Amino acid sequence: MSSNCMSRRPFLVDYHVHPDYSIDARGSVDEFCRAALAQGLSEICFTTHYDADPRYWDEDAWVVVDGRRLSLDQPWLHRYQSQIEAAAATYGPRGLRVKLGLEVSYFPGVEQRVAEITAAHPVDYLLGAIHWADDHPISYPAEVQAWLGGGDRSAAVAGYYGLLRAAAASGLFDCLAHLDLYRRTLRQADEDELDQPAVRAAVDELLATCAAQDVGIEINTRRAGEHPASPGPGPRLLRLAAEAGVRTVVTGSDAHTPESVAAGLGAGLAAAVRAGFTHLTTFDRRERRRHRLDELDICRPAADK
Repeated sequence: MSSNCMSRRPFLVDYHVHPDYSIDARGSVDEFCRAALAQGLSEICFTTHYDADPRYWDEDAWVVVDGRRLSLDQPWLHRYQSQIEAAAATYGPRGLRVKLGLEVSYFPGVEQRVAEITAAHPVDYLLGAIHWADDHPISYPAEVQAWLGGGDRSAAVAGYYGLLRAAAASGLFDCLAHLDLYRRTLRQADEDELDQPAVRAAVDELLATCAAQDVGIEINTRRAGEHPASPGPGPRLLRLAAEAGVRTVVTGSDAHTPESVAAGLGAGLAAAVRAGFTHLTTFDRRERRRHRLDELDICRPAADK
């Protein structure tokens, strides 16, 4: 995007942020909010990991509270909620809207847990994710290589997109995170898997489900600028999403430290415009608000320059 702003008013939002409740993150809610203000964000949504799949409970099903690891089934969500609400009261008058969210790893059976959360807590946004494929945690390069190198690569990738389609069809989520996560993990620039018939069919089914149920597509800008797979999804997949009629697109840096807040958001919005999207979506108590991209000033934040 050029240094000239697209138009009228500053508006950048980061809807994928992990404070130190997540076991792989560093930085308090307050530190993230101060970083968001410094980057000129209008909204920040905290999306602490909620990974409750019983198959991977020992590895993932933890949060950190006051420096202590707690399992997900221990009482911590009220503390998390109260901290986000306090931050909203503190930073709202300073121009930063602070939202309560979770990044939930999808698996068949998570529906009851999500229902309990949303009944007890005024969540603004639920981000769905697939972090495991065929028992491989796909955020780790060696695991992705083992997953994709163990047999039919196109069948494996098609199965992964099938899991994402199941998450979209579940009706649980407002948006799906990092659709081509394996590409980011491998630092893979190309999207050649889309040329494989099985993969393309699975992607088409996923995007049709997202369009039919108005489940959003996240433009994930984690590690923006470090490798050619960012932002994700890649431009071909993002264009296919727009052509399939997906209406909801959300931006998130996937920041795990305050220093990473807002990184790549300008590039992510530029990718949305090139793909043919016309609106950016934000959320308030699970209700969508769509903002016309041609009416927003989406100049890059400092972290994106």
